[in-house]
Amino acid sequence: MALDSRTFQNDNFPLWAEEPPVPSAGSLVPGSQFHEEQWIMAAGMLARGSSFLYVARAMGCSRTTLWRAYYGSKDFRHRVWWERQALNREADLRLSSLRSLVVEQIERLVSSGDPSTVRWL
Repeated sequence: MALDSRTFQNDNFPLWAEEPPVPSAGSLVPGSQFHEEQWIMAAGMLARGSSFLYVARAMGCSRTTLWRAYYGSKDFRHRVWWERQALNREADLRLSSLRSLVVEQIERLVSSGDPSTVRWL
């Protein structure tokens, strides 16, 4: 059974489910010879902390080209920022799920009378 497309028009998604920003000029780096997917990959790598030199080598361009694209295109810098925010949101979600697992495990060990856990607490 197909869903009616109007079903999702007024849905408000949580912050972690947001789509990446759409570039104002239609491209992350307007006038570039590189494909949009390569710039998206570069933004993700920079957001994860890779060096400009490493990202430039992965793209097949010079470090200067990447540097100019980063400082010359607001949309590209915004995409790097968005990727960093997405990584932070993902890490927060992972930590919150781990937190509940840790609490559950500690409660189980304490209730079973595990002496090393009781001493640790």
